[in-house]
Amino acid sequence: MLEQILSEVRGLAEQSDPPVRAAALLHLARVLTAFDQAEAEDVLEKGIALTLEIAKPANDALTSQAATLAAAVSPARALRLMPLVADPWHARAESMIFSMLRHGHIADAVSYLSEPPSQEHYPFSAATEAMRRLRNNEEARRNILRAAIRARLNESASSAEGFEMLFSMWFRILPDEEAAAAVRKIARRIIQEPDGETDARFSSGSSVAQFSSVRESRLFGIFGPLRSLDPEEADSLCRKYRQLAAAALVFPRGYHSEATGPHEESPSQQSAQCTQPDYITVGHHRLLPMPEALKTEFREPFDEALRLYARDTDPANPNLAPRECWPSALEFRNILYKAGQHEGHAAARHLNRIPDRDLRLFAAIELIAGAKGLPQFGGLSIPPRQPTIKKRGRWAK
Repeated sequence: MLEQILSEVRGLAEQSDPPVRAAALLHLARVLTAFDQAEAEDVLEKGIALTLEIAKPANDALTSQAATLAAAVSPARALRLMPLVADPWHARAESMIFSMLRHGHIADAVSYLSEPPSQEHYPFSAATEAMRRLRNNEEARRNILRAAIRARLNESASSAEGFEMLFSMWFRILPDEEAAAAVRKIARRIIQEPDGETDARFSSGSSVAQFSSVRESRLFGIFGPLRSLDPEEADSLCRKYRQLAAAALVFPRGYHSEATGPHEESPSQQSAQCTQPDYITVGHHRLLPMPEALKTEFREPFDEALRLYARDTDPANPNLAPRECWPSALEFRNILYKAGQHEGHAAARHLNRIPDRDLRLFAAIELIAGAKGLPQFGGLSIPPRQPTIKKRGRWAK
């Protein structure tokens, strides 16, 4: 039955306009990895080629999606596509590495994170996720952490989001002397960087540390490793920086070391997680338990998706973004993914509730993904532009 849906999807994709066909082929390539890897790569190439033919600005959004989807199918192809993506490099790298990790391309992700092809904006958050997954490969973890340290020493604080957590969680896998030398260099780098104002807040339970200084909040981010590896230097900085000293009283071992230390799940814990109830998101904030969603035939999620569709297709202010990036498209895809995950091919009955042919096509692809056990894929959500109104004789938004 899934093969029949897959066949119908491929036929619909070929009949669609180029932007829809390009997006459908890219998503279809990801799904085909569950059937035939060689065919998936062939469809991916067709989707990329078609994407690159589409004029801007639609091309920008589709190319960004193409890089992330390519990482799920062929990491090597994703790397070649990255320079063409308009997003900032760190955003491209983060989404690409997360996609590799979630789709099982662990070795490719480790290779990138250990020796990144660009020294510009290392994907620290993706590195943290990779470290969590490498439970039995300490050497790979050390290579990633060393690459992250090199990147932090070459990058400014504004482009190093996520480094403090990564380093604080994993510095102990390095030899003590190496880790101590690294944390001292990082502290010096933070002190050399321009200070600025912030409203940073670190909290765990009833314990709270607040900062108005960017420099001191950054130093606090690595305070756990610094105090562990070089307590004299940690005390010296506390005497120099008042906010850091106050935070050290609240979190003596640093924040990330105490509140978010490395979490290694045992098989029993992983099994327990699998038995927890599943949810479906409704809009941005609502989590609906899947038993309720299934019992009500996804009534609430469909109501939200149809509301967004009415906004996307409002004749007075239509959504001009590629249809794949419509908020309503993402909502319909979300519903059919979860339906496919829980109902298998029987979820196809929900497709008739989607009033738009193109959005129905995208949702059908996600139905197959859910039924085949692939990880869920999000994507860009671009709402309609705010309507322009005339106010006091002048045009304003």
